Amino acid sequence: MQYLSNKQKAVLCQLARKAWDQWPEREAFLDVNPDFSKSAAFEAWRRNEQLEAAGVASLKSATSENHYLRIKAHWEDKLGHYERAAKDLLKHADEACLQVLYKIYESCAQRGLDYPGYPGAICRRQYKCALEEASEKQLWSLCYTIRNRRTRSGAKYAKGKYAKKAAASGQKAAVRKEASVVQANMPF
Repeated sequence: MQYLSNKQKAVLCQLARKAWDQWPEREAFLDVNPDFSKSAAFEAWRRNEQLEAAGVASLKSATSENHYLRIKAHWEDKLGHYERAAKDLLKHADEACLQVLYKIYESCAQRGLDYPGYPGAICRRQYKCALEEASEKQLWSLCYTIRNRRTRSGAKYAKGKYAKKAAASGQKAAVRKEASVVQANMPF
């Protein structure tokens, strides 16, 4: 077992700082925690995020082989660098899960879904664990869920008696997307 080097810790902390600076809820977090200074609030947030990502709050107890890539992928995901996060998760996975994660990545890429955000959300909801912590069986189930869900709203309903239903669901999705864009652009 090898602990993180100073260079690895520096990379993780720099990514965390960038994610903190881009986090839209940062000001609300600071307002809710008036007892913390800005640096103490950042440290508390960073440790909580690391605990969520890899199960360790402190970088002093993190190990290279178990935690580095998972934490790095978490920060890359927060920054919106989904390709880098996916590569880090694939590097971290064991051989049995590696093939399944690649299949999930391919399925998301074919359907225009963000990876690891979309499968990660399904995994947390269905299995109550992060994508990188799921078993091989859970990952295969997730892969088929992604393939089936996306097919259901797309090609299957495009023709025939379900065409009206597909058009209605497409309109609803467009309205939801437009509402989320308006909500994201609100100043408060």
